[in-house]
Amino acid sequence: RPSALVKTPYFVRNRNLATKMRFLTRIFRSAGKRGKNQGEQEKVDTQLPTGVNQGTIEHMVEQPSDIAELKRLVQGKVLEKGAEGYEEATHCFNCFYPAKKPLVIVQPVTPSDAQKAIEFARKGNLNVSVAGGRHMLDQSSMSGQVVIDLRLVRKVEVDVQNRTAWVEGGCVAVDVDRATQEHDLAAVNGQYYDTGLGGFTLGGGWGLLSAQHGLSVDNLLEVEFISADGQLRRISDETDAELMWLARGAGWNLGVVTRMKLQLHPLESFVVDGREVHGYGGILMWVMTPENVDRIAQIVRMYVKAKEDGAVAPSYNPTLGFATPPPFEGAPAFVVQQTVFGDPKIGEELTKKYFTDVLEPTMSSCRPENLVEIQDNHTILFPPGHRYYMTAKPAMDSFIGDDKAVEDQVKLMMMDRPRQFVSAFVFTGEAVLTVPKENTSCTSLRESKMLIIAGCMEPAEGDGPSSSMLAAQKWMRKYFKNEFGPTAQQVYYPNFSLRDEQGKGGRTGYRPATRERIMFLKNKLDPDNVFAHTKMV
Repeated sequence: RPSALVKTPYFVRNRNLATKMRFLTRIFRSAGKRGKNQGEQEKVDTQLPTGVNQGTIEHMVEQPSDIAELKRLVQGKVLEKGAEGYEEATHCFNCFYPAKKPLVIVQPVTPSDAQKAIEFARKGNLNVSVAGGRHMLDQSSMSGQVVIDLRLVRKVEVDVQNRTAWVEGGCVAVDVDRATQEHDLAAVNGQYYDTGLGGFTLGGGWGLLSAQHGLSVDNLLEVEFISADGQLRRISDETDAELMWLARGAGWNLGVVTRMKLQLHPLESFVVDGREVHGYGGILMWVMTPENVDRIAQIVRMYVKAKEDGAVAPSYNPTLGFATPPPFEGAPAFVVQQTVFGDPKIGEELTKKYFTDVLEPTMSSCRPENLVEIQDNHTILFPPGHRYYMTAKPAMDSFIGDDKAVEDQVKLMMMDRPRQFVSAFVFTGEAVLTVPKENTSCTSLRESKMLIIAGCMEPAEGDGPSSSMLAAQKWMRKYFKNEFGPTAQQVYYPNFSLRDEQGKGGRTGYRPATRERIMFLKNKLDPDNVFAHTKMV
């Protein structure tokens, strides 16, 4: 893979996982090469809320006046068009859109490097965006004229006694999972191994542990960031509750987040065949046919009812979905990402009860796994080098509680769904829903007990999306407008927002009052809209 940030997934490097390797090989069979990828706001009082002010640019660093001067002052890397490493630095996970070409990419190794980049942008009247794992589906992290790319700052400091961790702004999911797993601890983290933890958390952050421990923002304790005026600040609930509210769901508006302090949670460990594991996970797939579609609908209804009735613990929270994976040569498939934290024997029993005893799967990679392996299962379902056009929205109550609606959806996924269309749903969990909506700026993930993720995907071959991909894109829009039956509410999860859908038809990632409060704080922090790509402007 071209990106220095992208590492080989854990299970690919582990030679003992032969089953999963064979499965991965099939999934990746059709993967293409990874592609290359201001307006003014009304000005309000610019007096910033109080925090831990560690000085301004004027007091701390020299002020760069041009790119040559910026290169001299920055300890990290400064990449302009044509420079070695520039093209690689523009690559994003999603290849749906052409790669952005910023004027300059600054890869800081210290906070002062980022401060100098901001000052350079302000002097040139340029806007800024911040990149971590570059997984934002709308490529907003790479949309600035100046991009502050945090890939070189990925340190994780675990405090075992207090069960907390300070993570640097460039950390990706697997950085944190590896560091915490050593101590049988875990953070609420992104599922894809190189998801940037900064963007994931600041946008809300639903992860595999959310059903037990809430969203990532519910576990965000402190934030260090550089605001648009160059101040390096450190905030917590005690020092600035209002900005912490902003950080928990719309935190991109803070500026450059250099570090975050996260609450960690204990993992129960078990030894299976000489290996330490933390649960049971893997991928199950069934080829859908007219003969088995009723049984698949039965599986979905049984599982939904069990979650509705509280018959299964929050630690058991698989993701159910529909796709057309490469191994099945165009045939539709029912797909389950199995996730069980705790005793793997219980995980195996639950898998049999709700899935494999009802209908034998066409393919399965389920087994006892450790934290990193459980988290990594998501990676094989969404390979790099693909075009993705996806979003996520809370489900309508009429969809969740209606057996007929669920059955109709299953049959729709078999008969009418375009090949490129994929969909999935997962229960968000009581730990998410019990947090009052007004406590954080992340509201969309608390609107329903179920989250629906849907969109379309294809290998990034040719000069742009294929005609069938574009047709699937139109079908997906109809799907989310509930033209095929009750499905989703008209509010989206900001981490899955679409570039051409933001704000259209009243759709938004936030409630009106929440949005107004976010914009008020955004205007105070950044009255000149230096950070112009925060999904709010």
